[in-house]
Amino acid sequence: MTVDARAAARRPIHWAVGGALVVATALVPSAESAAAEQKSEVSLRYTCPFPSGPEEVDVVVSAVLPASARTGEEIRPAQVAVEVTLPPTALARFAGLDAATLSAVARLTVRNTVGDKSADASWQDLTAPPADLPTPGEGDSQDPGALTLTATGDVPTVAFGSPG
Repeated sequence: MTVDARAAARRPIHWAVGGALVVATALVPSAESAAAEQKSEVSLRYTCPFPSGPEEVDVVVSAVLPASARTGEEIRPAQVAVEVTLPPTALARFAGLDAATLSAVARLTVRNTVGDKSADASWQDLTAPPADLPTPGEGDSQDPGALTLTATGDVPTVAFGSPG
């Protein structure tokens, strides 16, 4: 993950999530296409290298996928989201920059697996709108002082050439 801290007084900070983050999803192609969909979600803890030092953040990557697809059929994951929760200790580092808002751009590699076959897909430029930095003790209701940014966007299609 990288941080772009080009913030002048009370200007937004844009934060990029990316690099070596690889998320595995399972797609199960079958002989027939189905209208049913399933939400795939993975939660992980990631050490993010901020300019002022590494910081642990919670990340949830989710997407809606078809329950099945025909061999060779291109599918596009829908409702793709990368939710990053920044703890108060990480946010304190931005307060020193006199920033008012924080936004994010997520870039990650997703490994799609069927049986013993896998293919990597690059999900680029998922964006989270600017959010006001909470004052100490405010913010995320589950973790006072934390801030959750949710990056969303369109991702490329994926197809598998053999049944799984």
